[in-house]
Amino acid sequence: RSTPRARVKKSDWATSEPNPPKRIELGSWTIDLLMDNLRVAEKARTTILEVISQEDEDLADLERHLRDISLLQVKALNGDITPEQFLKQDTIWRDELAASITKLGYVPNLGETPSSGTIFASIAMMHYATFNELGYKCPFDAHNKMDPQNPCLRWIFDTLRKIIVYEKTGKWPEFKHPSTAIIDMMPMVCDKECLDKFVETFTTTAKVDDMVVRCLGLALFATKVVYFHVTNDKRPAPVVIASYTAAKHLFATCDSTPTLLMDGNDKAPHPEVMLRGKVFLRAACYTESVRKEIGRILAKLVLCDPEVREFLLLHEVTPDFVDSTIVDKCACILDMSKEEIDEMHALQLVGCVRSGEMQTLASAM
Repeated sequence: RSTPRARVKKSDWATSEPNPPKRIELGSWTIDLLMDNLRVAEKARTTILEVISQEDEDLADLERHLRDISLLQVKALNGDITPEQFLKQDTIWRDELAASITKLGYVPNLGETPSSGTIFASIAMMHYATFNELGYKCPFDAHNKMDPQNPCLRWIFDTLRKIIVYEKTGKWPEFKHPSTAIIDMMPMVCDKECLDKFVETFTTTAKVDDMVVRCLGLALFATKVVYFHVTNDKRPAPVVIASYTAAKHLFATCDSTPTLLMDGNDKAPHPEVMLRGKVFLRAACYTESVRKEIGRILAKLVLCDPEVREFLLLHEVTPDFVDSTIVDKCACILDMSKEEIDEMHALQLVGCVRSGEMQTLASAM
């Protein structure tokens, strides 16, 4: 939950959002228009439209949930329900979806709901919550298994912004709360070691196509985007797809071109790529221009963070410093060997990895 902050002197750049999007008025939202503005891939779009067109008695439980949340998002965009009503109905929907997944014998992972009171300034999609997260209990949401101690999640919502402060002051900061909402492309905890078999068994048990399951992850992502839009003067949400897997299955295009709902859906590697060195990365695949682009995309999340923006104001640092620092650090990390990555983590410089196994080593991070 946000807390009052000290008043600070504003510089010229601080009077507007980074890359401020224009407010665009549009009426009569439809499912098609919603998917256009989310840049939904053709197969996912077809799945959603087929589900919505069927009679209720012909739908499996998970298909019914997918239909209901899609229609609820359109209602919110059209102003047929208030943001408060949207949250209330979304909470009911999440409870019902979680109950259906639990009934199938699986553990739901629906991410943190906006109704928890956390104020998010950006949104990222990743994959997957694994069995390592089964023991995590979110204090705000029983259906959320996105453990903030997971080093991949921390890279997105915490480590990147701490790098900025460290580069400027030489000290590791303590931030009050994350400002990036992270959504998993799957609505349940997965067995990463045999993922294909796991998903096949799940879909067989649920009597749905695997794309229905992925579209439920997309729906959870879309709810965050829609809620940001209707509570922020119809501005598009800052979004990063931090998963090539999610980008491949769910999005037709990933770039910086804004839509009515998103300020672009830039694609970045899963943080695991950044945290395991060349053993995992195959760094030669990343040209200098690609590395700079990855840094630029991740810097966007940092610049949206209100606590980072406050820090920049207090220290009279320009946003260009954030961009160049993240670009340089990402390029540097992408060049590191496994041994250098291990040494970096031992020094508590970034994330938490050792000997190829992801472990939480740097609690101060």
